[in-house]
Amino acid sequence: MNTNRRGKKRSDIVDKVAKTWNERLDGLIKARGHSQKTFSQEYKEKYGIGNQADVSRWVNVGNEAAKGERIGFPSYDTMKRIADFFDVTVGYLTGETDYETFEMERACVLLGI
Repeated sequence: MNTNRRGKKRSDIVDKVAKTWNERLDGLIKARGHSQKTFSQEYKEKYGIGNQADVSRWVNVGNEAAKGERIGFPSYDTMKRIADFFDVTVGYLTGETDYETFEMERACVLLGI
């Protein structure tokens, strides 16, 4: 386990979720042909909030920022908007499931795969 700046132990689970979040969000941004800048512009157009600095934080969750602090996850409302933007679930972004949508998960269960 890692320790945070207050000397408290960080969960390996949180680190794993952060890594999955970063990989999947970065992958979705690239797969849709976006850079952080173009994603932030389209996100702001669609939702009326957000900027490139926000996107930079979102793709660096768990990494160290200024003053040795770790970058935290966005709020759940923001996670929901990001998931909506890419037509995936929050569970997919956090690694709770490997299915991008609930429909895909249901179809795979139905087909037994």
